[in-house]
Amino acid sequence: MTGNGSHPRGGEWGGLLLPILGSFVSFAIVFTVTFYFANGRSFKPGHLREQAQADSTQAPEVDSLAIMRAQLDSLQNLVDSTATVLKQLSAEVARRQEELKNLQNKLASASDAVHQEKLRRARKIANILAALPDSAVAAMAARLPDDLLVAVLQKSREKDAAKLLAVVGPSRAAGLTRKLVNLN
Repeated sequence: MTGNGSHPRGGEWGGLLLPILGSFVSFAIVFTVTFYFANGRSFKPGHLREQAQADSTQAPEVDSLAIMRAQLDSLQNLVDSTATVLKQLSAEVARRQEELKNLQNKLASASDAVHQEKLRRARKIANILAALPDSAVAAMAARLPDDLLVAVLQKSREKDAAKLLAVVGPSRAAGLTRKLVNLN
């Protein structure tokens, strides 16, 4: 045996070296495993550097995305307000259409009332003409417009209508008869 001490491999330092080396290796293994689990299983040595570079190159894209999102929000607000205005306008149009329908009904009623009054008056004139002598009927019929005479003929009895047509003359009687036939 050569050497320093009783240990066959190098003396006293040899007996201490192995436990120190074992402790160091155990510490390194525990530290590595702890670091591995603490930072996630996908940890790569250059990962942080790459992420920092990616963040700096993505910053303009993130800013432009934020701007686009703000513009989209603005457009959505515009669409919402436009939809509200359209609903209000639609309600206004519906209200006006209802008013128009009511006015048309009133106009139709008034027009019908006027028409009924004209018919009543034509009937009254027809009765008056029937009661008059032929000379008075001829004088009156000469001064009445054709439209009124047609209305009177329409409301007269056949005998009274024939008497009226006889006193107005043949050409005017023919015109009145045509108008009477063409009434709708």
